[in-house]
Amino acid sequence: MARRKLNYREGDWVAVPVWDGGWVAGLVARVNGRGIALGYFFGPRRVEVPVLDDLVGLKPEDAVLVGMFGDLGLMEDEWRVVGPQPGFRRVDWPMPVFVSHDEIRDLYSKRWYDEDTLEWGPEEWMPRGVVLEGWDDALMGSEFVERRLNRLLPCDGGSGVVG
Repeated sequence: MARRKLNYREGDWVAVPVWDGGWVAGLVARVNGRGIALGYFFGPRRVEVPVLDDLVGLKPEDAVLVGMFGDLGLMEDEWRVVGPQPGFRRVDWPMPVFVSHDEIRDLYSKRWYDEDTLEWGPEEWMPRGVVLEGWDDALMGSEFVERRLNRLLPCDGGSGVVG
C-alpha cells in the first residue's frame, strides 16, 4: 500500500487532542518520512487549538514529554498542524539520548538514534544499580501520546486548562 504524502514536516507545531478534552501543543523535531517522528510536547492543556503566536516561545527544556511517535494522528487529520516554527533549526531541538530499562536483567541503558532515519544506533549499558534519568525509549502510537498527555496534564475542574 502506498503511503500518502505527508501533511506535516520537521519544525511544524501541532495540536494533539487529549482524551478528557482540550488540546496540547507539540513540535515535530524530526521526521523519517516512513511514519515515525520525534516530538516535543508542552503544557498547558488548552480549550482551543493553539495559535502559532502562543507556541513560538516554547523551548525544549519546557517539554512535559519527548519521544518518538507514529504519525497516524497527523495523517488522519486528528492532530492539527498549527504552523512552522520560525527559523527552525535542528540544533535548537536536539535528538535526546533515551533511557531503556531491561526489567529481566534489571539493567539500564542509554540509547542514541540516527537524526535522519530515527533508527536505533549505539547503546551503552550501565552497571547494575545505576539508574538513569531521561526520556523513556519507546515508540509511541499517536493514541498513546494522547493518553499519556491526558495523564501528564490533567483536566482538574478547568484549572489545568488555558482558555
